[in-house]
Amino acid sequence: MRSLAGFALLTTVLLGPTARVDAEDRRRGPLGWRDEFLLSQTRLAQRARTPDLLRPHRWRVQIRLDWGNDFGWNQEPPGEMPEDRRFLVDGEHRALDLDVAVSPAERWELGLRIPYRWRGGGAMDGIIDWWHGLLPFLPDNIRSRFLKDQLRVEGRSVAFDPIEWRGEAGGGLGNIALRGRYSLAGGRTDPRAWSWSVGIELSLPTGSGPFAGGSVDAGLETQAAKQIGDAWDLHLGAGVTRFGSGELDGIGYRQTRGFGFAALEWRVARRLSLIVQLDGASRLIRDIARFPASHVYLRLGAMLDVGDRWMLEGGFTENIKHQQATTDFGITLGLTREF
Repeated sequence: MRSLAGFALLTTVLLGPTARVDAEDRRRGPLGWRDEFLLSQTRLAQRARTPDLLRPHRWRVQIRLDWGNDFGWNQEPPGEMPEDRRFLVDGEHRALDLDVAVSPAERWELGLRIPYRWRGGGAMDGIIDWWHGLLPFLPDNIRSRFLKDQLRVEGRSVAFDPIEWRGEAGGGLGNIALRGRYSLAGGRTDPRAWSWSVGIELSLPTGSGPFAGGSVDAGLETQAAKQIGDAWDLHLGAGVTRFGSGELDGIGYRQTRGFGFAALEWRVARRLSLIVQLDGASRLIRDIARFPASHVYLRLGAMLDVGDRWMLEGGFTENIKHQQATTDFGITLGLTREF
């Protein structure tokens, strides 16, 4: 957690005398960053959300950029000449999401997400090596023994038959997602009481280029939040996703997948929140030998109000459990405007 402490100290110094705690400040979290791992890009991946919906007849527009490096393997020995390689996932992703939400009535919110996605060999491998050298206490995936800046997905089935991934490099429209949410209890009037919401999300096979194909995926979710101190908030949530098909680009997927998150928000200043968050999901891939059955991400970020209705957010992602099935390192930037 040394990186989180250093981040908090830096932002407090930069804000100077304006950095004060206001117990009446609104909560801004959690960090709603989607899992953009190469094999998850074309599937509906649930994300952490706040249960505090928009006020009636208000709009919210958000633009979010995600840039990450994906690297996982199971083989012996590490490197490019293994005696036994069960799988290798190596590449880089970039995503640009336009997300629009509106509240048509009290306690209701509707949303639309239009994503643009890219994948390829990228250029972050050298940065990742530097990052792990800077923070040696983080898990290291021995990237230095593999080729750099490649796009590769290789695997073998449980029966040791080769699996051919049909994905390609390049960019294109991703799957458009529609969602509806309902607030069960309003924490806006009493922030120290639990606030709850439930929702449903549908992902449509609208992708183009390398992301064409897919199926209609559906997800159910619930979120909760509670103020636990003068400047602290706890966020919790869980969900389940059902994929419309069990195979995509030559890879077999588990059709039902669970998701959960927990986040702690510190409203360190009147307009600033720092957030530490864990989120994870159950098995994604079903037919690749020794592919991990779950994953957990550590996400550290900040949300800053700029004016009355603008908000900036940013931070980074590090995998902490089953790093062979997750984004190795990623950064996210977002800009939100309410109307």
